Amino acid sequence: PYNFLDNTAPNIISKRIKKPISFYKMSSKLKYISRKTNWIIIEGAGGWFTPISKIKRISDWVLKENIPIILVVGIKLGCINHALLTVEVIKKTGLVLKGWIANNINIKTIWHNEYINTLKNNLCINFLGEIPYLNKNNK
Repeated sequence: PYNFLDNTAPNIISKRIKKPISFYKMSSKLKYISRKTNWIIIEGAGGWFTPISKIKRISDWVLKENIPIILVVGIKLGCINHALLTVEVIKKTGLVLKGWIANNINIKTIWHNEYINTLKNNLCINFLGEIPYLNKNNK
């Protein structure tokens, strides 16, 4: 139900354009779409604990709706720690964590394979695949 043009956290852009994010609206749209299809992909912006308002986070809504999760890991310095922490927190909620996807947000570095292998060996969830790096000219 929300599609912001600027690439930033939802709470920041919704405040700037004066368009509050509503759990009710998100849940209503989810129910509507669910009646029309067998599966839905919901893209979260910013990560598990990203705020969507002064008091609510993306994770609060996902928990409320009991949505299974596929973690998308942006491959860069810090991604190992970030992914491990995120998986640990999600597992504590009891939600189903279906697996993870490696997203190459930058051109591959010499450390790329080591990052991927370290994640595969430590996340203890299914590795579902890898998204290649696409620059603006490839779109």
